[in-house]
Formats: sequence, structure tokens, C-alpha cells
Amino acid sequence: MKSETERKNIELIERLVQQSDAGNVPAAEEFYTNDYRDHAPSPIRATAGGIEGVRRAFEISRSGFADTKHEIKDIFADGDRVVARIYAEATHTGEMLGIAATGKRVVLEAIAIYRIESGKIAERWCYSGKGILDQLNETDDQ
Repeated sequence: MKSETERKNIELIERLVQQSDAGNVPAAEEFYTNDYRDHAPSPIRATAGGIEGVRRAFEISRSGFADTKHEIKDIFADGDRVVARIYAEATHTGEMLGIAATGKRVVLEAIAIYRIESGKIAERWCYSGKGILDQLNETDDQ
């Protein structure tokens, strides 16, 4: 049986996904601690650290993939950790990290582990399949 805190932690991640799909970049402060640490190997999130990196990642992603839709396939909580298996699809309709719009459809499947502190995300570890940049750089004959 989940504790009240675990239920709230799951709801936090579900709301984050909803706000992200809605393009609500200013919501970063609502979801992340000021000293947030991202342990994910993503070029998009590596543009800056902490909450500024989150804000930039949202802006970069949204400018390149305005139609992004996420689906949480599985989500579990244990104490201050939430684990989510997330599926996302989007169309590359705008410039992103120097890559002009290609019109390509990309798919991202990831497993993310979040550490929640005082109702906000303090840390994240994320592991995914083929990354967005890899998919954009593919040619039709690959």
C-alpha cells in the first residue's frame, strides 16, 4: 500500500508530464528544487545546470518539437523515489541545437528515476533508447 507521500510524488510526475505537453515552461519552478541535479546523459539537458538547465531543455525541446506528447506506461513510488517508464512522440518542426526542422517523427522511450524532496524533484536519472539527435541524423537508407 502506497503512503500519502508516495501518492503525492506520483501525482507530481504525472502533472509534470501534463504541463510539459502543454508547453508550460514557467512551470519548472513548480516541479524542481533550485539545486536540482540531472544525472541524465542528454545533450539538451546539458546546456545548463540546475533549474536553469530544466528551463532551457523545455524551451529547446518545445521549439523543435511543439507537438510532443508523452504517455506514462508505468509509474511506481517507494519512499522519496518515483520510477516512470515513459513513451513520447513528436515531429521535428523547428530548429533544435543547430538542426533545422526535418519534419521527421521521433519516438523516445525512457525509464526515469526521480528523487523527490519537499514536494519537488531534486534529482533525476534517465535511461532511454535511441536519442532524439540520433533519430534526426538518420538517413532514409539506415
